[in-house]
Amino acid sequence: YIPIVAVVLGVAFSIFEASAFSFEVLVNGLKYALYGIGSVAAIKYALEKTTELGDVMDAYAKKRNVRHREGAIGIFTNGFIDRKEMFAHIVKLLIGQYQFSKKN
Repeated sequence: YIPIVAVVLGVAFSIFEASAFSFEVLVNGLKYALYGIGSVAAIKYALEKTTELGDVMDAYAKKRNVRHREGAIGIFTNGFIDRKEMFAHIVKLLIGQYQFSKKN
């Protein structure tokens, strides 16, 4: 499913970025999808060879201490979302799910 989702999201982002649809926009969207799939595959391969995501992200981003700074999410979103913000969001989702389950 990952390649299909990557293609859909890549093309959708490309359309959003260009505010139009054309063959060039489609090709650009496919490029985004391939970059995403390639990044995921490279990290998956590296994780199979090492034990820590932080070490893999340091090598991938060519930075040090990614795990203590922006985290993997910060690298993949180009700093738009950092690891603390993502963690807070996940905690809010879990609290909401817990509260919903107690209400029903």
